[in-house]
Amino acid sequence: MTKKAGVKKYTNAANSKFKPQMQTDGSYKPDTFPTAQLALTRAEFARKERNQFFDHSLVDTFDEI
Repeated sequence: MTKKAGVKKYTNAANSKFKPQMQTDGSYKPDTFPTAQLALTRAEFARKERNQFFDHSLVDTFDEI
């Protein structure tokens, strides 16, 4: 298998998983990739905010001691 054929194989597999699929009744499956990406972004933001808050709290506590 050539490199180009391998890349095309993985591209086709990703497209079939990530793009909405038409159902037999004409409706579409929701595309879950953007939803997962948004959830990951929110989780990363929450983690950063939490770490920053507790880091500042710890510094303030040590400053008082």
